[in-house]
Amino acid sequence: MYMQEARPPSTWSQFTNKRTIRDWSINLSSSLSPMQEVQPDPATVQSIQNAFLSTMGSKPQIFSITRIENIDLFQKYMDECQRLFKKAYANKKSFNPIHSLANSTKKNVVLEKYLHKGMTSQLYPEINEHYFFHGTNASVVPVIKSQGLDSRLAASGRVGAGVYGAEVASKSAQYVGPDQRGHCFMFIIRMCMGDVYVTQTGGGYRRAPCKTCFSDKCIKHYDLYDSIMADGAAFADREFLVYDKNQCYPEYLIEFSSQMHAPQMPMHIPPNMSSALGFLQKLQN
Repeated sequence: MYMQEARPPSTWSQFTNKRTIRDWSINLSSSLSPMQEVQPDPATVQSIQNAFLSTMGSKPQIFSITRIENIDLFQKYMDECQRLFKKAYANKKSFNPIHSLANSTKKNVVLEKYLHKGMTSQLYPEINEHYFFHGTNASVVPVIKSQGLDSRLAASGRVGAGVYGAEVASKSAQYVGPDQRGHCFMFIIRMCMGDVYVTQTGGGYRRAPCKTCFSDKCIKHYDLYDSIMADGAAFADREFLVYDKNQCYPEYLIEFSSQMHAPQMPMHIPPNMSSALGFLQKLQN
């Protein structure tokens, strides 16, 4: 991708990859909004539904799955991807992949194992680009679709004030807030993580830390990590953070019911309790 003019993903249907992103932005007709919400193809819908339900732990009703094709927002995201490619090119090597990082559990991203190849083949592993879940309050969904994710509008988490991603839907579901109908919303976002710092304890990071002294407040050195992965005993689920809003793009939106029903287990009644229930039933008859 480095040295090439970026194009929209081949999966996009409104802003196709027959033209570059810059061409789309410059030559956008007055009748076409730069942000289009479209229905993905059936294979994409099925794989997202599978990923969501398989990692949720409960079985909420899914009302819709849509794709956000925001050409202006995607241009800013791809500019960040280009920056990371340039950084990797200068270092003459790709960034160390997430599953190989020291001080980590050395796992691939769980979400991506459920997504079909038509989606994952669009990612750039050289810069640690991945798909993650991101839960949010229903009231800010229109702003995210239009302007992207912004950590300044979110509460600070255990690893600081960044944009958070999760590899399982159950983690992101902790941060959703329903609308008046009881509908909740969760994005599947792209995130270009670049050079990833691993923390096992968290902390109030305001940006990814220095690669020399590991402080996020360092002003003596200039080589910083690009993102953070929280991975360790202190975290039930891994968390992934970037501190620049343009390092992530909200590509898919899942609308689902706030009524989440966990699969019911068969009830076991001890023998003595069974006898007591039978005695009570006889008294009532």
